[in-house]
Order: sequence, then C-alpha cells, then structure tokens
Amino acid sequence: MNNDQLAAARRVMSEFPALRIRKSGWTLTPVAPGGATGTTIEVIDTMSPTVLTSRLREACEGIA
Repeated sequence: MNNDQLAAARRVMSEFPALRIRKSGWTLTPVAPGGATGTTIEVIDTMSPTVLTSRLREACEGIA
C-alpha cells in the first residue's frame, strides 16, 4: 500500500477507536474487541484513498 492509502486507513480507524485492523499483505480486516471481524478489504495499488475510505468505513460500521 502506498502512503496515501495507509493515511486513509488510519483516518477511518480513528473514527472507530474500539476496533483494530488486521493487516496481512495488501488486505485489511477490521476486528472488534470480542474477535468479530468485518469484511476484508483487498487494497490494490490503483485504489484511490476515497474508495478505500468508503469500503473500510462500511466494513467497520458492520461490526461497530
């Protein structure tokens, strides 16, 4: 992931302080304190920060 994508992911995760992110290669999975996981987001190098923000926020809202 590039710096813009990482910054976008950090901004989204700051909106959900109880959640953590599990990063594996180019995938991001939000994880709740009880272990529930949100949808895994596969990040590709051409993905815009806006698209990443939208998808990651949606995944977090699903378990928040």
